[in-house]
This record gives sequence, C-alpha cells and structure tokens, in this order.
Amino acid sequence: MHKPLALFNTLYNEARDFTYQDTAVVTPNSDTPYSMLRLDLRAEQMVISVPSVARGRYYWLHLTDGNTYNSGYVASRATGHAAGDYQVVGPEWPGEAPAGIKKVFRSQ
Repeated sequence: MHKPLALFNTLYNEARDFTYQDTAVVTPNSDTPYSMLRLDLRAEQMVISVPSVARGRYYWLHLTDGNTYNSGYVASRATGHAAGDYQVVGPEWPGEAPAGIKKVFRSQ
C-alpha cells in the first residue's frame, strides 16, 4: 500500500513496519523507524538541526534531490555524534551560510 509523503517542509514519521510492497524509492529495512522530509528550496534555503546522539547509536540523514542524486549525508559516521545545524540549499542559491552552520549541502 503506497501512502503519499508529507507536505513540503513538514517532517513525516512512519512508525509501522515496512514490507516488500512498499516501493517508494527503495524498500527500506523492516526493523528501522523512518522519517521523511521533502524540502522546497525554490524560494529559500532550509536548516536541519540534529540533536546529540549517544556514541554506540547510529543515525543517518540521506539528502537526495527529486532525481535521487545524492547531495550528502548527515550521519554518525559522516558528521559525528554532536548536535549540529546543517543548511540545505538549491542549485542557484548565492548566499553564505550563517554563523553556526556546520556544513552546507547543495541540491542539484
């Protein structure tokens, strides 16, 4: 059963177990909770804030554009376990990151 994702710029959390019938992009792990966020970067950039995550725990925020091109990762293995703010911008964004932004990810 396919259910539409959340509105743009709204975090959507999925608490149920996934099965082989779930075909949105890639069938996810059946034992992992997932959240999805579709960002509209046409008018402005967005900042995603992640909390501190205890060592020994794993988290992964995979950034892709509408064509599924990878823009980057915010993850315990890629960016560490400390809390941080990460900016996601569109391909034409001409600005500079504000103070406190750990990394800027440019969407294709």
